[in-house]
Amino acid sequence: DLHSFPTRRSSDLRNLLFRDETTDLETTVGVLRYCIEMTPLAAMPAPKYSLGIPEEAFTITVTVWRVTNISVYRDSGQRNDVAVLGRLLVHDGKNQELHFDRATDTHSWAHRDASFNYTWTFQVSAPVRACMLALKLVDKDAYTSDDLIYAPVVVPLDHMFQIGRAH
Repeated sequence: DLHSFPTRRSSDLRNLLFRDETTDLETTVGVLRYCIEMTPLAAMPAPKYSLGIPEEAFTITVTVWRVTNISVYRDSGQRNDVAVLGRLLVHDGKNQELHFDRATDTHSWAHRDASFNYTWTFQVSAPVRACMLALKLVDKDAYTSDDLIYAPVVVPLDHMFQIGRAH
């Protein structure tokens, strides 16, 4: 029987660290949650994550207003051309991985603060295996690649679906 092989799962939490290039000190800036699954090749296809729960459509709305207290500068003159990049990562109930990218405009010549007024919307169907929003603060450069100002932040949204379905 091909489906008699057990699927082995491992999940863990890891701290994300940011190393300051000047002082060489590490600071915890987030947590990485991951799950690794191993299924023998003979047992393919991998088991689906069907919970028998009907799908329900949700709209996720993210508003980016401002960034304050910036203290890392990637351009000369203690300034950045700041933009916020977002990626919604969804592992849906059909075992598919989806991602949706969004970005703000660029606040040029920003020192300690950068202002925006951006609203991002995402359409997602529940149930989901995992849903998270990754946010990056970057210094946009005209002729070179964007410079990361701070380590990316990952905001887990899984629990929001449970709350949304309950109400």
